[in-house]
Amino acid sequence: MSVDINNLMRSALTKNMMQSQAKVSAFEKPPAKGMPGSFELKNGKKDNPQNLNIDLAPKDWKVIPKDQPEEAKKITTFIKQQFDMAYRSRQEMELEWAMATAFFEGRQWFRINSQARNLESLQNDSEPNRYMTVNKMRPLIDGVVGKLTQCAPDSSAVPISNNPVDLMAADEANYIVSHYNRKFDRETQTKERVRWACVSGTSFLKIFWDASQEQIVPQMDASGTEIVGHTSMRVGDVVEQILPAFDIYVDPTAKRDADIRWMIHASVKPLSWFVDKYGEDGKLVKPDGQSGQNSSYVDAYLDGTNGSGRGCMPPSPANLVNQDTKRQAAVRCIVTGKQIGRAHV
Repeated sequence: MSVDINNLMRSALTKNMMQSQAKVSAFEKPPAKGMPGSFELKNGKKDNPQNLNIDLAPKDWKVIPKDQPEEAKKITTFIKQQFDMAYRSRQEMELEWAMATAFFEGRQWFRINSQARNLESLQNDSEPNRYMTVNKMRPLIDGVVGKLTQCAPDSSAVPISNNPVDLMAADEANYIVSHYNRKFDRETQTKERVRWACVSGTSFLKIFWDASQEQIVPQMDASGTEIVGHTSMRVGDVVEQILPAFDIYVDPTAKRDADIRWMIHASVKPLSWFVDKYGEDGKLVKPDGQSGQNSSYVDAYLDGTNGSGRGCMPPSPANLVNQDTKRQAAVRCIVTGKQIGRAHV
């Protein structure tokens, strides 16, 4: 076998030159002021260096940022009031959603306690083998999901004229659609949306921009004419989330979708999440929930050792009965207009 020494030397020399020359990124992080992930953490030191916990309360930080201005406090107070109002208006439906979810999961030994507004277990813990359950709900719902998603929705861009600019714009749009179809696995995503809609009657698709998302971007040479490598940069990206009805709080005054003025996406997040997404402002978040008891939508409504029986999240800190030492999470509320898609069954 003959080896071309000249080609080997030429390729090695070219590789060394590419590694040694200056590289210029082909992309810059776009401005995303106010978006999740766009805030910086200036000082991450703890008050006690021996504290290894990642979920820190405001008092645990070495440097605590200044309190929010009065205008921000007024907005926060208004959002809390709207959240409490939406929370109270849908409590009856929440119990139905929780019971339907429990049946879908094969946990059918529950009943609704209308007075306490929670779920009660009908099982005797001392006789675990007595309660045989054959889950027939999930196969039925999965069959309906398969029928409803046989013809998955599709989208494509069509040029409005034969102008070369319109033709190239349509091709570029189709490339983007294909990219996000692969990124979010549209087939699986559609089935998840329909499955939640079959269980609880409705589901939501939330689309937003996360400035902390990383992407692989090309690097150019000093002249900007040739790609000499690739690197990972936090330039941000589109994020899509399938949300069940438990996580969405709708304007209670609206009777139709067209009448909805605002919607709130609320969920329980650990304290470290707020610091990662909102930097210095995240240090000001005070714990008012427990993440462990909110990991399951059914357990959150179950009164007893497995859950608090108060729903997925407390309507306000005043209604909490949990000990302060167990609070390692907080309720996140995001107010939006009509930027969340809904699926009905």
